Amino acid sequence: MLDYQKITYSLTLAEKCAFSVHAITHPYFMTYKYGDRGYRFLNLECGHIFQNLSLVANYLNICSVCSGGFAEKNFIDYLNNNSPLNFNDYMVLYEEFFGKER
Repeated sequence: MLDYQKITYSLTLAEKCAFSVHAITHPYFMTYKYGDRGYRFLNLECGHIFQNLSLVANYLNICSVCSGGFAEKNFIDYLNNNSPLNFNDYMVLYEEFFGKER
């Protein structure tokens, strides 16, 4: 079981959810097309994606909560410790929790 305390400050939401989705990115993806404006567009697109996830959850009668309470450094450390990939240069953008309280 995932220890949510290592990846988010929204513990009450995390502990009662069925699953969560977290968006991460590498800085390269922020700048390769839009230069310095890339970060702005990246956040906009991330918001669009998570809004659509919320709409789908609502359609399926699944509770969802978007959160900005992620623990960025801890989350990246968690990924590095549990994956053969290197996430040191990545950053966390958003998180959303899904599921009904039981």
